[in-house]
Amino acid sequence: MAEKKKKKGGGKKKKTGENVYEALLEYKVSIVDKELEDWRFRVFKLEEENEALKGRDAHLREECETTMKTLVSEALQFDKENINYPKVNAALHDKMDAAAHEEAELREIHDQMFNVEVEIFKARCKIKQWTKYRDVTRIEEERAIQSLEREVAYMIDNYVVLSKYLEKNTKEERLALTQMAQDKIEQKTRAATERVALGLDRFTKKMLSENQYMNRELSLREQELIDLEEHVRTLEQTNLAINDRLNTANITDATNFTNAFMTEIYNDDMATNIENNALLAVDLGQLTIHSDISDKTFEQLLNELDLNTPRLPTIEDEDTIVSPMASLHIEGTHMHVQLPPVLNEEEEKCLDFKGPTWIDTARLKQALRKA
Repeated sequence: MAEKKKKKGGGKKKKTGENVYEALLEYKVSIVDKELEDWRFRVFKLEEENEALKGRDAHLREECETTMKTLVSEALQFDKENINYPKVNAALHDKMDAAAHEEAELREIHDQMFNVEVEIFKARCKIKQWTKYRDVTRIEEERAIQSLEREVAYMIDNYVVLSKYLEKNTKEERLALTQMAQDKIEQKTRAATERVALGLDRFTKKMLSENQYMNRELSLREQELIDLEEHVRTLEQTNLAINDRLNTANITDATNFTNAFMTEIYNDDMATNIENNALLAVDLGQLTIHSDISDKTFEQLLNELDLNTPRLPTIEDEDTIVSPMASLHIEGTHMHVQLPPVLNEEEEKCLDFKGPTWIDTARLKQALRKA
């Protein structure tokens, strides 16, 4: 330990500005060297185990050879001592008897198989005969079925043609009969009215003519009413479209006025809390603070100002919010935010004006029908 300390002390001192990359490389090299030493140690251990196993394998092989030799010699000695020839002859006779019995059984099996094959052949012959008979009858039946199908198709075509012809003729005859009946009814009614008119006085004739005139006028007024309803419907649709556009315009005006009003209220506090190099940009009613440090939305700015500003007067304090004209630097230009103009009496009356009510089509129909 003392020698190591002397060596360390005697060496040159490393510079304080040593390269970090070289230090990392030395560290990696030391790690790799350590891993190599571990692997070398493992290889050495495995080689030692391999040598030990080889010696053990050779010893086991020698023991196996000796045991096999002893077992073979013992088996030969056992056969010499225990072999009995009469028993061997009896075993051979039994084996021959068993073989003869097996041959007899095989012959019986072959005979049974032959009988089964004969029965199968007979059954196949019968099947062929029945299939031939079936094919012959099937061909005849198929021909009959095809002829019947052709007849059915011909009948269906004839039915379709006849049904169309009859339907057309019935429609034409029905129309002709109805027209003839209407003409006859009109002729008879005209003749009856003429006969009745000959026997009527002048006052009743005048009433009849007025009634006919009123019927014609009523039909004309009904047609005018239908046209008027269609015109009213189109006007209602255009009115709805105009109302939608006016609503969107009112919403945009309200948002612009709200943004301007909030900008006027918090102008003084923004001047104290925003840095000198900030810009207030206005884009379609949306306000954003652009600074050199970060971007803040108008809502975030209002929250910060709400924490740093005193409470504003309310309606309960019986005071009104009085704020001078606000000067804003908007996109590099100087812009004045003013309050909305004060309305005079005529403009206020125009705001309270209500348009004429729409015509009630149902009541108009009833009035025309009564007339």
